[in-house]
Amino acid sequence: MDKKGLIQIVDDNADYRELLVQILEQHGFQTISAKGGREAVELAIEYQPGLVLMDLNMPDMNGFEATRAIHAHRRGCKIPVVAVSANCMDYGFERLASEGGFIDFLPKPWDEEVLLKTLAKVLTGRVKCRRAA
Repeated sequence: MDKKGLIQIVDDNADYRELLVQILEQHGFQTISAKGGREAVELAIEYQPGLVLMDLNMPDMNGFEATRAIHAHRRGCKIPVVAVSANCMDYGFERLASEGGFIDFLPKPWDEEVLLKTLAKVLTGRVKCRRAA
């Protein structure tokens, strides 16, 4: 499995997960999905995806906690994580980056073109990973 082309989708909303899987696989990406933060951490460490699309508001472990846990693990410290949330603008990107270790964000509902541009930017290394504080 080409890990650079493997995208992990994390969202407690099954409809959002399935829609992202369809869009990404239609564009040639491989995907793995998690419905919560704990599962996201386990899958990220095991599969080493090229990118994680992380929902922020989830009941078991939120996206901030899950991203910190991924980056705290020696096998996850360099995995780029993009925040995906209807509340991204409320948080502000600087806060997302400094407190959460996110390299970018996508507001819900997301635009397919913006999604693909963000993936291209991250996967080609034009955005550097940041570790959570």
